[in-house]
Amino acid sequence: MVRVFLCMLGLALGACAAEPDHVFCEPGLACAGASEASCAHGPEAARHGRASFRDGTCVASDDATCAAASLTCAVWGQCHAPQPGYHPGPCNAPDDRDFAASRDPQCAAGTCLAIAEDCKRARVCLLEGRCTAKDGVCVADSASCRASELCKSLGACTLVGGQCQAGGLAECQQSTNCAELGQCALSKGQCTVCARTSECRAEGLCHPVGKRCSAFIPKHCADSLACQREGRCRLYQGACVK
Repeated sequence: MVRVFLCMLGLALGACAAEPDHVFCEPGLACAGASEASCAHGPEAARHGRASFRDGTCVASDDATCAAASLTCAVWGQCHAPQPGYHPGPCNAPDDRDFAASRDPQCAAGTCLAIAEDCKRARVCLLEGRCTAKDGVCVADSASCRASELCKSLGACTLVGGQCQAGGLAECQQSTNCAELGQCALSKGQCTVCARTSECRAEGLCHPVGKRCSAFIPKHCADSLACQREGRCRLYQGACVK
């Protein structure tokens, strides 16, 4: 604060001019304003371990800086500098390449990378079940999905396409979000409320009764496709009937 005040008064001009601008560069892309000083002392180093200036951007170059990165290492488990000659493929992420680099090896140009022990200590292991290192990023496995916070809270307990998702109604019904938020139904691999499911529109099953979706008021049946197409417009014991 004192230093900023002196700069505003026009004092200590040499010191003011020497302080680097804190630019933020997307991994693998050239960055206007990047320099040896801004890379070494800016958010790139502290958050992502990219403290070296190379080819117009900030890159990771040593294990110690990677290991101290508050986001890339502590949260995403990427705590080691890439080996010389590491060149991933083209990254197709349209934006937020840092987030993409934590999941897609092809977007990890110039970033810190993960090994097995890194992932097991990272927050993504506990939170998302991503406890195994593959091609420099942390990925999920079946056992870790079942032990993750995603499973407990969101019902995402099954490994599907490399990610933890809800594999069935039972997983949704056992989740914390089912008990607290009514997200006991399953839709496209995610647990959600009854009103957002295809069964609500098709069958009028739009309201939770216990942990299951049921037709609860006459309007649920009247608005359903079952009513429009099959004449099942009358509410009876939680279902729409003729």
